Amino acid sequence: MLIVHPRQTGVTYHGIYDKPMLSVVLESNRLMLIEELMKLFGIRLNDLKFDNNSPSDNFVSFYRFYGESFLDIKFGLEEVTAILNSPRSPEQVKDIFANLFQILENRTSISVQNIKIERHCETDGDVSSYLNKFQSNTPKEFCESIESRGTVFHLKFAEHNLLVQIIISKSMTISDGLYFNQLFTFSPNKYKFQDTFRIANEYADIALKGLNLHIESNG
Repeated sequence: MLIVHPRQTGVTYHGIYDKPMLSVVLESNRLMLIEELMKLFGIRLNDLKFDNNSPSDNFVSFYRFYGESFLDIKFGLEEVTAILNSPRSPEQVKDIFANLFQILENRTSISVQNIKIERHCETDGDVSSYLNKFQSNTPKEFCESIESRGTVFHLKFAEHNLLVQIIISKSMTISDGLYFNQLFTFSPNKYKFQDTFRIANEYADIALKGLNLHIESNG
């Protein structure tokens, strides 16, 4: 088993609506959205940016810091993207995305949901030896110049309309570290927002077991 310590973590949520969220174009509904964003995320009017040139994916956006954590949200009329870098804890991830979902579930339904978790980790062990266990033959053209190897797995769980992509490779930012990327795609989506995170967490644990990885907290 390889024990890893996440040092750089990012969580990204991307959702595509069933239908364009045209109701927020009306001024009264837009004001309600603004008030809700300010209340739930603790932001000011100056923090909100409107982009009439990109209404599909960036109708209104904002970013803010929570200590060392950085949140960037882009609300569009057809899709939404939220990125949380350097989260303090799983509880912070849950709380921030719960606020996002509260706004969405009152206004739209989602046809496709994507959740991506990226980690650059320090390791208690030889990451090269660990990665070599998953390798097949290396093309001869690469042999003299290859710096490190990576592996990609694509998994399908039909009962949830869920596709999972897992990437493991040597980290490019942490010496002798591991890069660990998991992408969960629910398409066509049949779950509420909170349920997708719960199911993704369940299959993330299955992935760790299959990869013989153990993640220890930053603390």
